[in-house]
Amino acid sequence: MLLTIRRWACVAFGLLSLLYGMPYAVAITPDAESMTIREWEALWTEVLTRHVDDAGRIDFSNLAQDHVDLDRVVGFVSAVDPVSQPHRFADRPSRLAFYINAYNALAMHGVVQAGVPESLGGLTKVAFFYFRTFSVGGKATSLYKLENDVIRPLGEPRIHF
Repeated sequence: MLLTIRRWACVAFGLLSLLYGMPYAVAITPDAESMTIREWEALWTEVLTRHVDDAGRIDFSNLAQDHVDLDRVVGFVSAVDPVSQPHRFADRPSRLAFYINAYNALAMHGVVQAGVPESLGGLTKVAFFYFRTFSVGGKATSLYKLENDVIRPLGEPRIHF
């Protein structure tokens, strides 16, 4: 009995990794690489202003109807990062700001694309954060890897603040 449960669990995780492990396709707009950091930050600020309230709650239903600017923000993240274009990110604070904003934009975009889950527990959480991959600077990564392999090593103690 226990062996059968383990087999089913392995099969389930295998299917999830196939389903969510494929790179997340984002259309890189023609202006993505030519956009400046200031333009990208202004666009991201506009997305947050329109779709996040003062308590930090995201209006996903409204965002799902109007996500063109979020798509552009994510297109930039997909094309540019401190590794692929270090000249755009001169210091640690600029790299840290980029990666934190990129993480949040990718998470929001992932929810818009997949639909708002009824809960974020169990396999849904694992699938979303561990197996779903996004492009950052032209390389595929998961939100889990972005947080733990890129952002945490930058040494910011307020990472989850």
